[in-house]
Amino acid sequence: MAVAAVEQDRPTTFGLVTGLTFVAALAIALVVRGNAVVGIAAPFLLFVPLEKLFALRPQRVFRHGLLTDLTHLLVNNLFSTALGIALVVAALIPVFWIRNMNIVGSLPATVAIPLAAALVVVGNYWGHRLTHTVPFLWRFHAVHHSIELMD
Repeated sequence: MAVAAVEQDRPTTFGLVTGLTFVAALAIALVVRGNAVVGIAAPFLLFVPLEKLFALRPQRVFRHGLLTDLTHLLVNNLFSTALGIALVVAALIPVFWIRNMNIVGSLPATVAIPLAAALVVVGNYWGHRLTHTVPFLWRFHAVHHSIELMD
């Protein structure tokens, strides 16, 4: 019985690769977006106490699978951001001349802000839907759905 417990605690190849991927993604996030630390730390400081207070089932903060979840979060966001920027630029090249009309600049803030928020929500919906329907994207997104025990 003691041998099985020792073998379980040893790092696996998958665990090492996941850990290295997480460290690399975190380093890239910090280089690309220096304020990424705040974006990671703030939700952690907000939600960990809330999860401890209102836990469905008690569990450790640094639980098994946390590294996989964090790696997915960072890598997915890096790829999503890069792909999103590339797609927006590619899609706008044919209609770049519209910028000269300054349509957004002529809108009052009370219209421009809700319009921008609606476009973000619609874009996120369709982007997420594509990750479920395009097999190549699903391979990356499936990690998000592979959790065995919901927090």
